[in-house]
Amino acid sequence: PVGADATASGLQLLSAMRRDPEGMKYSNLYPPETTHSSPLDAYERVLKIAREIASNSKQPQLANYLRDRKLGKPVLMKLLYNGSDRTNREDVRKFFLDEGLYPNELDNKAITKLTGFIKEASRAVFPMAFEAKEWLNKLYKQSKLNGSNSLVWNTPTQDQIELIEFKYHTKTIVTSHHGEVRIGTGEPKEIDHKAIGKALVPSFVHSYDASVLKSSFKDWDKPIVLIHDQFKVLPNDMDKALERIRKGFVHVCSDDPLARLADDLGVSEQQLPRLTQGTGNLLAVLDSSYMFN
Repeated sequence: PVGADATASGLQLLSAMRRDPEGMKYSNLYPPETTHSSPLDAYERVLKIAREIASNSKQPQLANYLRDRKLGKPVLMKLLYNGSDRTNREDVRKFFLDEGLYPNELDNKAITKLTGFIKEASRAVFPMAFEAKEWLNKLYKQSKLNGSNSLVWNTPTQDQIELIEFKYHTKTIVTSHHGEVRIGTGEPKEIDHKAIGKALVPSFVHSYDASVLKSSFKDWDKPIVLIHDQFKVLPNDMDKALERIRKGFVHVCSDDPLARLADDLGVSEQQLPRLTQGTGNLLAVLDSSYMFN
């Protein structure tokens, strides 16, 4: 079998749901400019903008460190999925530690600055996706105010998702080989509202990842392997599979999925105004070459 996966499924889905022309372009949902054009690289684009931001800052020399796409990818994706500032900084610190530049050449202040440049650039390249993320966080808070202890929504493929998290009681065990290990002591006792709120964005996006695959291959009768936002098929079947993926994606993102989610969670438009959609052309996805590659 040969495989294909989404270039950046979270960015693709949220940009398409918002009809964000910039986000759709840089997540390869639009057809290439020419038949010989290479796929656009969202992480390279973010680093290019980050270098411009750094060059205009009080520490323009830091722009020289913003060149490797491996630096942009973890920050962009984890930031979109509610990753914390600390997590972003740790990813950047680890990258420069592996490169031998931290802590000798770059100190913690420089790491914080570099992380900030990447975060600012991420929002600049995918503005409506990050606006959607912030709106989803508000949606959770309003749902909680309405009395919800779990979040339940329906996908376009008629699956019902329930998101619920618990606080587990744990006990610390001291071992001879692994040091201190924390284990659960039994059934959960208390709902963890903070964890539910943090998990909504990635859980919602991943439920749509699954919907794209299910919608695309529900009546597929050839060998196939599916996981998350990837699939593998036999070489002779790849062109047909890619055509199905494009159609499945358009089906799943049609209408207004974010508004449907708010309706499912029982949050009215008066409580939380719905986000407006942009001018992006969803049907252009049908002619995209690099949505999955």
